[in-house]
Amino acid sequence: MALSSRERVNVALVCLFARTVQIAAVAAGVWLFLVAFGTLAMTEQSTADWVGGDVNVLLSWSLDQHRMVVTEELLRVAGFLATFAGLSFTVYLVTDPTYRDEFRTDVASELREAFGVRAAYRWALAEASSVAVPGRSG
Repeated sequence: MALSSRERVNVALVCLFARTVQIAAVAAGVWLFLVAFGTLAMTEQSTADWVGGDVNVLLSWSLDQHRMVVTEELLRVAGFLATFAGLSFTVYLVTDPTYRDEFRTDVASELREAFGVRAAYRWALAEASSVAVPGRSG
């Protein structure tokens, strides 16, 4: 049985969502790495020198007589670079034939299973509706 237009849209959304989750995971990983690295590598004074003024310290603590700071500026730069990394990864996903083939195979196997379950459900539904139910008038 052919897919309805609503079911086709659902399949397309499943494929789009799978890629979106991958891209978001990469961007989030890059963001976390950059925040951790920036916290370890940048002092409050060096950040202030780069910014050219005062910085907005959101969180600070001491680690072995070294003051660690998380600043608004660090989060903004990490967010920008993570967004750019996500965009770059998106371009890579679209243009790299090896990854496209691997991704298509993974999603295709999941969709094949879903279509198999759908076919079994439709068959069972057709069987159930064709069997007369005793005590039911119709």
